[in-house]
Amino acid sequence: EQQAPVPSWGLARISSRARPGNYSRQPFTYPASAGQGVAIYIFDTGINIAHKDFNGRSEHGTATCTPRCHPTADIDGHGTHVAGTACGTKFGVAKRARCISVKALDDGGQSRTEELLKGIEWIVNRVQRRPNERAVVNMSITTGDDKALDGAILTMAYEFGVVVVVAGGNGGMSACFKSPAKIGHFGTPVITVGASDEVDALTMFSNYGPCVSILAPGTNIISAAGNSTTGSVFMTGTSMSTPHVSGAAALLLSDNPKLTPMEVKERLIDFATPDIVSDAVYETPNKLLFVGQG
Repeated sequence: EQQAPVPSWGLARISSRARPGNYSRQPFTYPASAGQGVAIYIFDTGINIAHKDFNGRSEHGTATCTPRCHPTADIDGHGTHVAGTACGTKFGVAKRARCISVKALDDGGQSRTEELLKGIEWIVNRVQRRPNERAVVNMSITTGDDKALDGAILTMAYEFGVVVVVAGGNGGMSACFKSPAKIGHFGTPVITVGASDEVDALTMFSNYGPCVSILAPGTNIISAAGNSTTGSVFMTGTSMSTPHVSGAAALLLSDNPKLTPMEVKERLIDFATPDIVSDAVYETPNKLLFVGQG
């Protein structure tokens, strides 16, 4: 299938090997299955499920930040934007996947380890009850060194077959100092995402280094707004890069449901466009996400 014109330069970029001269003329090409049969868990500030871009394909799963936060509404807007990039009809990569809200961040975007761990536990329980549905977890979150969180994520990936995609973080430093970004290094099934910009440079803010697995567009990304049913908003960060990769993982799993998380990671990296991003320094893998036929 093809989407043209694209609302976001990110969709255009991941659909082309070379950088398009004009993003608005580059269609987004994706398989007809479009992520059908895959659940993308949005581990974030909530999802505004009434937004038209989800077309009924998003739902409230759980909120582990209560009573500190609203149990369903996305007051912050971050989670809705991330979900729109993963599975929105217009703004999203996987246009037929389901997006399930795991509200583990409060209304100011803050998290506590025990609430994050509860969210992971909820996902694992749900995944075990749904053997025919493949699962991707999008974690556009970064914290300090958190061994309990890292361990729970690795268990979810290794033991329960969940593809976990995490943000590299926005500190302009090595991702190897941050959780869960640090567990995206070679040899684990976890995918850590760094941010590229409109001219194929690693952004100034993106964390970098060997714990990053892959790069994806992360500046001035337009997606669904948290505070209206039709609105859109621009956001920047590795949080925006991450759902491009989660959506791409859902596209792969929709057509190849038997793939393990490690195989999904390897395929995404193998299929990525190599050596096109400038400033990918300090052992950052020079691999730009690619979804498409070009």
